[in-house]
Amino acid sequence: MLGAAIARSVMDLVETGTLNQKTLKVAFMEFLMSADSNAMKQLWLQHGFRDVSALWGDQPGVPTFRNDMSVIARWSEFQWAMQDCDADWYYLSGHHSRRHASDMAHDDYVDIVNQSRDVGFFNEPYHHGTWEDLPEEEGEVYMRMGEDVWDEVYEPTRHDNPLYGRVRGECKGVFLVGCNSLTYTHCRQRLVEYFPNAVIVGTLSTESNSIARILPAVRHYGKNFFLNPKSVDPMELCKRLNPFHGALDRMGVISDNVLYYHGAGGFQIRTASDPWDSSEV
Repeated sequence: MLGAAIARSVMDLVETGTLNQKTLKVAFMEFLMSADSNAMKQLWLQHGFRDVSALWGDQPGVPTFRNDMSVIARWSEFQWAMQDCDADWYYLSGHHSRRHASDMAHDDYVDIVNQSRDVGFFNEPYHHGTWEDLPEEEGEVYMRMGEDVWDEVYEPTRHDNPLYGRVRGECKGVFLVGCNSLTYTHCRQRLVEYFPNAVIVGTLSTESNSIARILPAVRHYGKNFFLNPKSVDPMELCKRLNPFHGALDRMGVISDNVLYYHGAGGFQIRTASDPWDSSEV
């Protein structure tokens, strides 16, 4: 099955989604500093794409839930509206980890990344409050990435991911800018479940400044990469995103449930939804 998926990723360059579409829809969810989101938005606007993010898509910049209480106060409204946001590309950025820092205090790292479900993006108040096992701070925002609790009749609780709940088969791509956004097995499983045809770019390490790797890579391919991301060999994309192997900003690419990444032994591929083996992490 893995071999077939790899062959499809490399050879079957059939575009999914809106064929021959020149103007794409993009959307952002920013939980930390917005410089990276604004850089990507500027590039997308230069390509003639349209920001359809809930509430603020028509603004020149990307609002952030980092610590602006006027923005944070509208999180539930934003969350509700994003359920109906059908974008070709999504860009999510912020702190990303287990729900509590103490959850990482475990002897077996493989067990942590394979078994952890309560993983998500969060903002600065959450980082300094609940994540540190301290009293909850005003303005905390935490959004699940490793699990969903969608029902047939659904109203999102404050921590639910509005992009989950229905398969977004027309989505072309997702950027996940946060620490270890592709490291946790349950996160990868949810991503390939809800974005089965998308090219997903994220991190397999602590994130520091991954936009500095993302922008040169996508600019190399130009507008056509966003129109048809599967026209690019995912391993070639992975290599461009990883010009060297370091401790920070190690990037991975998921395409057709295959994960392409730069591990200790060089560039590798594996089934994205499968748990890690102890020899891989």
